[in-house]
Amino acid sequence: MNNYHPHSVLLLSSRFQYPGRRLFFTRARLFFDRIELTGWVPGKKHEREIPLDEVTSIEWDTTTSAAVLHLHEGEPVRLQFAHLEAWKRSLEQRLWWNVMNYFPRPAANTNSTARSDTSLHDLITFTTSMG
Repeated sequence: MNNYHPHSVLLLSSRFQYPGRRLFFTRARLFFDRIELTGWVPGKKHEREIPLDEVTSIEWDTTTSAAVLHLHEGEPVRLQFAHLEAWKRSLEQRLWWNVMNYFPRPAANTNSTARSDTSLHDLITFTTSMG
C-alpha cells in the first residue's frame, strides 16, 4: 500500500547555518508545506520547523549565501544555505504556488470529512444510475 502524501515529499536538502551561531551536522529540508531545520549544539539536538504559510517574504544575499525569511509573526529567521541558488529557486516557486493555491492544504478533519454522509453501497448505486 502506498502512503504517499504531498506534504511528505522531500524537495530539497542541504547544510545550513545560523549566522554567528555554530551548529554541527546541520540539515535543512524543504517540503511542500514547511522547512525543517536540524543540527547539534554541544549536548543537545536543535530542531526547528518553519511553515511556508508563515513566510511573507525572503531577502536573498548571494554574496554570503544568506537568506532572511520574514514571517507573519515573530523575528525574521536568518540562514546561510549550502547551494543557495537551488534554495532560492525552490522557495520562490513554492511561495508562488502557495499564492496561487497550487497545492491546497488538506481538508480539516471535521464531521463532514471524518465520515461519509452516504454509505458506499448507496453512493455506488447513485453513481451507476447516472448513466
